[in-house]
Parts: sequence; C-alpha cells; structure tokens
Amino acid sequence: MSSSPLRTGLQTLQSSWRHFGLRQTVLQAGMLGVVAAGRASMALDEVFHREYHDVEVRRPVFIIGAPRSGTTFFHRLLTQTNEFPCWHTWELFVPSLTARNIVHPLVPHVVRVLGKGFQDDSTLMGEAHRTSSDSIEEEEMLFVLRLDSQFVNVFTPVGFDERDHEDLVYADAQPDAQRLASARFLKGCLQRQIAFTGRTQVVAKLPYSTLRVRTLLEVFPDARFVYMARSPFETLPSHMTLHRGFFAQRYGLENIGEERLAA
Repeated sequence: MSSSPLRTGLQTLQSSWRHFGLRQTVLQAGMLGVVAAGRASMALDEVFHREYHDVEVRRPVFIIGAPRSGTTFFHRLLTQTNEFPCWHTWELFVPSLTARNIVHPLVPHVVRVLGKGFQDDSTLMGEAHRTSSDSIEEEEMLFVLRLDSQFVNVFTPVGFDERDHEDLVYADAQPDAQRLASARFLKGCLQRQIAFTGRTQVVAKLPYSTLRVRTLLEVFPDARFVYMARSPFETLPSHMTLHRGFFAQRYGLENIGEERLAA
C-alpha cells in the first residue's frame, strides 16, 4: 500500500479527465498548483526562518473521530478562547512563515472579497460546515498539501474511481517512510504555527486521521487524543448530505448521475 504526492496528483488528473472531462481537469490542475506552491514555499523557511526547528510541540491534543461526529463543533467550541495556535483557512494554504510575510498584507482584501461568499448557504460546504477565508479550520487539511488524506477522496474525482484508494484511508498501513514523512510534515507545520502565533498548546482537529494514530504517537509520543463518538444512524446521513451538497456545487449532480451517487 504505497503512493506518493506526485503519483496521487497524477491520479487526480486522470480521474478528472475520465469522469468529468476537460473543465474539471483544468480546475484540478489549478488546485494542484496551489498545493505545490504551498509546499514549495516552505523551503524558504529553511533559509529565513530556521528558528522554527527549535520550537517544541508539547502534549498536543488531537481531536479524532468519524466525520460529522461532532469534531467540528468541539474544535470550534475550544478555539473560541483564542488560546491555541489555530489555523485560519488561508493559513492552511500558506504554511510557510516566509511566504506569509509576503501575502499577509493582502489577506484583509481577500477576506473582504471572498469571506461573505464562502459563508453563503449555496457554497460548497453549506450550512453543515460553514467556512470563510478567515475562519478557524481543521488541521487535517494540512495533509492535503502532501495529498495524503481522505480529503483527497472527497475533494477530487478519485472518489468516483471503481478501485478503492486504500493508501488514502489506512495511513498507518503505509510504508514507514511515507507515513512518518506525513506525520513529520504535520509537526513542522505545527512548529511554524506556534512560532507564528506565540501560543504553545496545540489543539488540532484530525477527523480523517483516526487510522493514523499509531504514526502520530511515534512522532508525538506525549500526544493526547479526544475521540468523538456519535450514533452512525446520525453520522452517516449527515456525512452523505454534506458530500451531496459539495458534489452538487463542484460537479453538478446532473454530471454525476444517480447510479454513481447511489453507489
């Protein structure tokens, strides 16, 4: 069960072309460009902000559980106090401290232009998960920068492939080099965010990393976990409703077909 960011990225393009044609393939290529830029900019920190390596991540708290089990509610409830090094949506795409020095002056303008639209009821996530460019978002999205999260199944057309992409699901079953690289990448991001905010107690929401716990404990041996539990009779319908709304906005239900939606 092995993959790589490059291989997964190529798979998303192939799936986009196979299932939805040119337009979605171009959009997917644009998304990969944003991901690649975010990753590449982090190399600048090795020149201009090497001090982030000295930051310790002590006793982080990771919120895990099935999506739609209450992880978002609990995470946002805790982070209302502004005591933790949380991530605003735009920061997830610009984890580099050096790059933030460049783009940070532009953020208020982006928030003013895009913030309201992101929260509208007709947006991708809708009422089930209201999001804006300056709202607090989940740290699980950081793994998307490595294309190593179940979010890849949700946000790209690989979720419509006939074969299961188990490497995106069972993170602890990945080859050691791959799974540890992702966990260390998360650690580097958390170190940067602690340095950026000056807040030290990490409380991170990682719902799709429930099957990554073994690896997380290897990199964060003093980590604590909060597992959210909710009846599957409530979780599954909520999850399906959220995804259907996302698919309607991203692809158009008429372009997916009832047969694939039912599957």
